[in-house]
Amino acid sequence: MLRRITAILSLTLAASTPLHAAPTFPLPLPASYAGTLPCADCPGIDTRLNLLPDGQFQLRMTYQERPGSGFDQIGLWTTEKDKLVLKEGDTVVEQFQIQGKTHELLKLDMEGQPIPSKLNYALQHKSVYQPMKPRLTMQGLFSYFADAARFTPCATRQSMPVRMEGDYPALERAYMAQRKEPGMVLLASVDGQILRQPRMEGEGSEQALKVVKFIELGEASACPIADVPEDKTTSAAALEDRTWNLIQLGDMPVNAPKDRPGTHLVLMSKDKRVAGSGGCNRIMGGYTLDGAALKFSKMASTMMMCEESMDIEQRFLKALDQVSGWSLDADVLTLKDASGQALLKLRAATQP
Repeated sequence: MLRRITAILSLTLAASTPLHAAPTFPLPLPASYAGTLPCADCPGIDTRLNLLPDGQFQLRMTYQERPGSGFDQIGLWTTEKDKLVLKEGDTVVEQFQIQGKTHELLKLDMEGQPIPSKLNYALQHKSVYQPMKPRLTMQGLFSYFADAARFTPCATRQSMPVRMEGDYPALERAYMAQRKEPGMVLLASVDGQILRQPRMEGEGSEQALKVVKFIELGEASACPIADVPEDKTTSAAALEDRTWNLIQLGDMPVNAPKDRPGTHLVLMSKDKRVAGSGGCNRIMGGYTLDGAALKFSKMASTMMMCEESMDIEQRFLKALDQVSGWSLDADVLTLKDASGQALLKLRAATQP
């Protein structure tokens, strides 16, 4: 009974209390930004960014003349002096410099430094807030109690009600079959859309999750932590939540540049997403890992123009599309094609 009461109190607090102090911003919130960022092999990347008063952000990037290539992201934003930092969980996904009186957002590189280019990397503040309905695959904590379902994305740690429509019945059935007590919290993965609806209690509106497709329900009761236990260095878990730096592309050795981040990957276990860099552009996508089998999917990049490293980056992305398996020898990860031929070799970054 005590555990049951504790679960109810936890859900109530999660629904009403932010897990972090709301950051400050020089303009009224919510705020919308938009612009077209440079693209290496398309006319441009239409970019929309919404900053919400509770510290959440919503980001949408759509590649021009590439139907179906757009993707949405959610997370938390904060400011560090004149910088705007966007994070997905504990991972920094974008950084911008807030430009003085104009309040433009100037995109920075992955190290938070200005991009040495004459191309336009600015997002303009919109005079009128433009709501967004992000659609993405997400992982988070799900619970159901007293005919009320709630979901807390790991990317934002902000609880929201779940609408009982779409593929929600499949999620509820899986939860009811797996829970050990009423109100138990379990880790769920869904393809979902974040909408706004009138609050269940009080005035105003709130975010709510629409489950477009239920993916899976795990046994964990917390979001994954980006640490790899030492006793799992020979298992599939050793691949995830680590930075892998490219050291060989096919038969060609690759040396990391000294003046900028090199080509690298991070497989994020919390939502089965890939993050990293091709040496110039930020890359992202999804992956499936099943024993010795590894496949990357929906890979995309920011497509900035760089005078150097573009050839390696394009070959790197092409190789990722062919990956079917992997092997690990000490701190060197080999990614292989379906025939077992080595495509890429990457070395685990040294932990600070």
